[in-house]
Order: sequence, then C-alpha cells, then structure tokens
Amino acid sequence: MTDIIHICFWNKIIQLPLEFDCYKGEEITEEQIKALGRFVAHPEWIRSSKNSVQEFCNKCALGKGEESREVEECIIPEAVYVKRDDKCPRVAILCKFRYDLEHGLAMVFDYEGAVHVGIQDIII
Repeated sequence: MTDIIHICFWNKIIQLPLEFDCYKGEEITEEQIKALGRFVAHPEWIRSSKNSVQEFCNKCALGKGEESREVEECIIPEAVYVKRDDKCPRVAILCKFRYDLEHGLAMVFDYEGAVHVGIQDIII
C-alpha cells in the first residue's frame, strides 16, 4: 500500500511516497499506525539525524578514497517506509545514496526516536 506523506526534511518540506511493509491482501497493523503517528509527532527526530547521516557519508567517502561531501550531496530521500514488526516498530526514510547505488541508504527511527543509519538492508 502506498500513500503520500509531507515531512520537514532538514528545513525543507518534501513530499514522499509512504510505504507500509505489507503483502498483498494484508492489512496495516495497529503497531505500524502507532509507529507512523509517533514519527510524525516528532519532527525533531529528523532534524537531529543529520549528524549521524553525515558521519556515515564521511566514512563511506573515505572508504572510496574520496573527500567528504555535504550530506545533501550524498543522499536523495525517496520514501518513508513503515516496517511490519509488532515487537519493534520502526519507520525509515529510504534514500538514494551516492556511495551505494544498489542498496541505498536508510535512516531508521525506533519508537523512542533513536536513529540508525546504514544501507537499506538494515530495515527492508
């Protein structure tokens, strides 16, 4: 199931597809709805994630023998993804990623707002 969501992404309002982790015919769970509601209610989580994303980008640049770039030059947000996991509800912003075009980058927010940054395999 896909809808559209408007979020403030580092001082810029953007519109992204909203994707729920559901197979065809499955319903969105109550936990997914709660996780998304909590994510939307805390826009400061996205603001505070920028340093973590910048650090991850810097490590990847160094690993490729490149100089560090501004985070905005490394990622392009593509979607907001709500994981189907009743025990550990999480929401992620999935991005295109300069240093891993195949796997992309995920900014994964847990229920308390902690961010985990890595390739999209950490959430999908």
